Amino acid sequence: MKNTTKQIKGIMGFTLIELLVVSASATMLIGLLLPAIQK
Repeated sequence: MKNTTKQIKGIMGFTLIELLVVSASATMLIGLLLPAIQK
């Protein structure tokens, strides 16, 4: 039981970090692309 809970916590934490990284990179890409599209 202890091992499974540790694995679940590790997976959830990793996915949260991944979501933060993906959202940050997506906002940066959108910020760079918007001026090019508006021209």
